[in-house]
Amino acid sequence: MKNLVGIESRVEQVITLIGLGLNDVRYMSIWGMGGIGKTTIARAVFETIRSRFEVTCFLADVREQCEKKDITQVQKQLLDQTNISCNAIYNKYDGRTMIQNSLRLKKVLLVLDDVNHEKQLENLAGEKDWFGPGSRIIITTRDVEVVKEQEVHETYKVEALVESEAFNLFCSKAFKRSKPSGGFLDLSKKVVNYSGGLPLALKVLGSYLNGRPIVVWHSAMEKIKKSSHSEIIDVLKISYDGLDSTEKNIFLDIACFFKGRGKDYVTRILKGCGHDAEIGIDILINRSLVTLEQETFGKVTLGMHDLLEEMGKQIVIQESPSDASKRSRLWCYEDVDFVLSQKKENKATHSIILYNMYRVREIERNWGDLDRRDLSFSNIWQLKLLILDGMTALILCDIPCTLKVLHWIYCPMKTLPFTDQRYELVEIDLSYSKIVQLWDGKKFLKDLKHLNLSGCYKLKQTPDISEVPNLKTLYLVECKELNYIHPSLAHHKSLVELNLRGCSSLETLADKLETSSLERLNLCSCYRLRRLPEFGECMKQLSILTLRFTDIKELPSTLGNLVGLSKLDLAALESIVHPVSLGCFVGLKKLDLSGCNELSCVPYGSHGLESLTVWDSSDNSNIVGLLSSLSLLTSLSSLKLWVSFPTSKEYDLGHLASLTDLDLSCNSFSRVPISIHQLPRLKCLDLNNCSFLEVLPELPSSLRELRAEDCYSLDASNVNDVISKACCGFVESASKDCEEILQIVIHGKEIPAWFEHQEQHNTVSVSFPQNCASTETVALALCFLFEDETFSNEQPSMICNGKEFISKSLLKVSSCICSENLFIVCLNGYYFSNLLSQHNRFQMLFPNIEVQRCGARWLVLRNQTSFLSNYVKVQLSEKIIYIGQRQLSVPKVHYIYHFPIKFILNYIKGFVSAASNYSASWILSQTGSLMTLFQPCSTVESIQHHIAVKPTFVEYQDLLEDLEEKLSSIANTEE
Repeated sequence: MKNLVGIESRVEQVITLIGLGLNDVRYMSIWGMGGIGKTTIARAVFETIRSRFEVTCFLADVREQCEKKDITQVQKQLLDQTNISCNAIYNKYDGRTMIQNSLRLKKVLLVLDDVNHEKQLENLAGEKDWFGPGSRIIITTRDVEVVKEQEVHETYKVEALVESEAFNLFCSKAFKRSKPSGGFLDLSKKVVNYSGGLPLALKVLGSYLNGRPIVVWHSAMEKIKKSSHSEIIDVLKISYDGLDSTEKNIFLDIACFFKGRGKDYVTRILKGCGHDAEIGIDILINRSLVTLEQETFGKVTLGMHDLLEEMGKQIVIQESPSDASKRSRLWCYEDVDFVLSQKKENKATHSIILYNMYRVREIERNWGDLDRRDLSFSNIWQLKLLILDGMTALILCDIPCTLKVLHWIYCPMKTLPFTDQRYELVEIDLSYSKIVQLWDGKKFLKDLKHLNLSGCYKLKQTPDISEVPNLKTLYLVECKELNYIHPSLAHHKSLVELNLRGCSSLETLADKLETSSLERLNLCSCYRLRRLPEFGECMKQLSILTLRFTDIKELPSTLGNLVGLSKLDLAALESIVHPVSLGCFVGLKKLDLSGCNELSCVPYGSHGLESLTVWDSSDNSNIVGLLSSLSLLTSLSSLKLWVSFPTSKEYDLGHLASLTDLDLSCNSFSRVPISIHQLPRLKCLDLNNCSFLEVLPELPSSLRELRAEDCYSLDASNVNDVISKACCGFVESASKDCEEILQIVIHGKEIPAWFEHQEQHNTVSVSFPQNCASTETVALALCFLFEDETFSNEQPSMICNGKEFISKSLLKVSSCICSENLFIVCLNGYYFSNLLSQHNRFQMLFPNIEVQRCGARWLVLRNQTSFLSNYVKVQLSEKIIYIGQRQLSVPKVHYIYHFPIKFILNYIKGFVSAASNYSASWILSQTGSLMTLFQPCSTVESIQHHIAVKPTFVEYQDLLEDLEEKLSSIANTEE
């Protein structure tokens, strides 16, 4: 709930209504008008209480998903998000049964967001007996009538923000602070008043007015006055009207076509159409018209509120309400059918996109001809963007000369109907199509930059690209029948990336490659490829060469011409004995020799390597020489050794002084080389699935991540010893970088006794240690044991006294965790110092993972005097510390505490936030008490004087910036 104005109290109300202490199954609805914050509240409630449930699922945008997909696909998504594997769902009745059978014995938290029809509820959460005791189903909707057929226990109506909340939210967007700049106070109050307390309108308007001159504010006010409070879209359109023509076009494209699509994908298409996409999208994000959504596995997609999406589509429809042929964009199947059937001149439409697979099949059935329907776009004179993904019953009769981007995945055609005229195409994507030959002879496509024919299983040869001078990328992945590469490719001067992965029929590439701009060449899994081409002297740009799983016997001597090579993958080239000297590759950083069983040493000249991978599944006698030659690699930072270590010799890895990542997983040794303790920079050690490993050596204090899952032979006492020493070593070394944490996943069946505070499930209570002079000289080690083997795509979160305090991205837990593995995390007080009290509760939330037991232990830095010398000194001269509404007792009157500057600033910010609910006189009276706690070197008088002459609440809030500047200068002076 960080940075969410007015949310906390609403979340508390919803949680109270939902009755978490009751063991029955309960439905609850959250309803209100669009843009009021229903989804935001539901998401915050979900994140707050999810740890109390066995299975959780937040199913977003139910209305939109049901419009775009068959209900069975939505049912399957629900099951997938609860980590329940299921085969295809053939009809909605099977889906209902599968949901009931999968969840009826589990305590479930299910949020169905934006439901607009009772049938959606009927098919996704139809009856109470679908869910186990204690389950909670939360439904957000604009229409309370939708849930009347369901037995809903509680209904929460989301009201508009109160005036103070609305004012704060608006100011945070319009001024990036909590109060208006000079001269804008009255105008700000008027905007807030006319916005009706709607969070969406406040954010959009505030972002639009940010940095604008006062004349623009007056103009916006006039437009707002003309709209009634209920016409929110008219209010939102003010921000749209303030965009320039390019930004408007990008906004409309996203609203009509690209909501929910990957940012990189959309950016590339819009650039192909001639838009400055990167800048335009950033402006829309800054104006709160578009959001970035982080999906699982790191993909970033473009999000947009459904009201803004509706506004964008309405703007396009209003271009010509009764005649779709006069609209700029078409995304509705019926409209496209109408326009194409008219066969009349069309100068308005420039974009047509149909890529909804479920609706595609439906519309094709309605058209009646599943075998063929000829499409002609010759009358659409300005068509630039055409996407027909999945339309398998259509035949393209012509390609408009004006077309910039053509995407047609699963295209049924054998070739494209190019003529001799000149085309403006920038990108063609015909992935997984029936294309046999893209075009015949030469085609002049001077603007074409990207060509993707991946998965075209009938493609036998690449086209002649001699008249395609600006082609940058050519993807031919998994073209199983491809057996001929046109000679024009070997001499192309602009090609940057060529991907032939999985072209299993390809036997030869070319006699000689002279592609001077080529940077990436992927020949992985070209199983019949026996010979590499010679490389011309001009190929200095090639940086990544992937040859794994080919039948190449030897490397050409001209490989030395690739002076820019930084990554070379020779994995599974079993016959390679003496690869060419790597001395000429001065920039080579990554080398993969996995499965090169005949190799007896690291190739000569590889001393500059930063990453090396060696894998050998056989009892290879050459491995002795290979391991011995590692001493040459003094720059190595990442090493993967999946080999059979000879038991007769202890191998010294201590000379690899630059090594930060060491992967020894899946090895059969019983002991890890003890020399790893001598690696001064080692951060990550991977020993997963070393099932014969019995003992771990002492680990270096620099270690921050240890993975030893499924090491079944590890001695329990050794595990306990390793954990305690690793945590203690971390405390002493982490003071150099307070933002680091230590994470360990290791085989174990019970929490080690070293964790002196232990409790059931995922929460443990600990009192602050009495022998610690500061929260910055203490660390906390937490240990978790899981119930059963389980799987989750989501990262856990850390909670201290009810507040999340660490970024999920920092916690690197395996997605599949076995019940006989322990997860240990050790972190210092930097992360939670401003949340601590005398008695504390720490909790780790694992989505959809049940924690059996957890433990905790405080760790105090031994040499506190040295550590504290770089921190601002703070004298506590009172027995009571006021932190907002909470009081902390101080045992003695005169203690000297030491805090880093970040802690002091967080402390004051927390006080300012808490004080916002009190009168100016109370604030002023408490400020003096507060500031006597902070007496850093000869500056307290100036700060107290500054506060004393700031008598009003609004002026008081402005103090924070001044305090930050003063305290920062103090910290710099102290250091």
